[in-house]
Amino acid sequence: MKTVHLEYVAMVRETVGKPRESLPTTAADLAGLYADLAARYQLPWSREALRPALNDRIVAWDTSIAHDDRILFLPPSSGG
Repeated sequence: MKTVHLEYVAMVRETVGKPRESLPTTAADLAGLYADLAARYQLPWSREALRPALNDRIVAWDTSIAHDDRILFLPPSSGG
């Protein structure tokens, strides 16, 4: 089992109720981790509504995760 470090921003932080946490996980990739988190915190967003970032880089959902990775799920933003 590996431990990953999650940071939550915007609407995700509001739903989860905290800005960050470290969690043990058996998920192999970001999609699996998000599925676990969505179930744990009853997150209402599909993967298509968010973009995953791993160690400060935007990556694909099928990117593998490793012990001590830093992960952020970016919600959509609006700009003008």
